[in-house]
Amino acid sequence: KPTAVANLISDCLRLLWWVLIIEDVLCCQGPIQYLPSTESCI
Repeated sequence: KPTAVANLISDCLRLLWWVLIIEDVLCCQGPIQYLPSTESCI
Protein backbone atom coordinates (compact mmCIF):
# COMPACT_ATOMS: atom_id res chain seq x y z
CA LYS A 1 0.00 0.00 0.00
CA PRO A 2 1.34 3.45 -0.91
CA THR A 3 0.09 4.91 2.36
CA ALA A 4 2.07 2.39 4.38
CA VAL A 5 5.23 3.27 2.47
CA ALA A 6 4.58 6.97 2.92
CA ASN A 7 4.06 6.50 6.65
CA LEU A 8 7.28 4.50 6.92
CA ILE A 9 9.26 7.20 5.10
CA SER A 10 7.67 9.86 7.28
CA ASP A 11 8.62 7.97 10.45
CA CYS A 12 12.19 7.52 9.23
CA LEU A 13 12.54 11.23 8.44
CA ARG A 14 11.10 12.18 11.82
CA LEU A 15 13.53 9.82 13.57
CA LEU A 16 16.46 11.24 11.61
CA TRP A 17 15.35 14.78 12.52
CA TRP A 18 15.35 13.92 16.25
CA VAL A 19 18.75 12.23 15.96
CA LEU A 20 20.18 15.43 14.46
CA ILE A 21 18.64 17.58 17.21
CA ILE A 22 19.94 15.31 19.99
CA GLU A 23 23.36 15.23 18.32
CA ASP A 24 23.46 19.04 18.28
CA VAL A 25 22.51 19.20 21.97
CA LEU A 26 25.20 16.67 22.93
CA CYS A 27 27.74 18.48 20.80
CA CYS A 28 26.97 21.98 22.07
CA GLN A 29 26.42 21.23 25.76
CA GLY A 30 28.32 18.01 26.44
CA PRO A 31 31.92 16.79 26.33
CA ILE A 32 31.40 15.03 23.01
CA GLN A 33 33.55 16.69 20.33
CA TYR A 34 33.76 14.06 17.59
CA LEU A 35 30.22 14.37 16.24
CA PRO A 36 29.75 15.70 12.67
CA SER A 37 27.80 18.74 13.90
CA THR A 38 30.66 20.00 16.08
CA GLU A 39 31.68 22.57 13.47
CA SER A 40 28.31 24.33 13.68
CA CYS A 41 28.58 24.57 17.47
CA ILE A 42 31.94 26.30 17.66
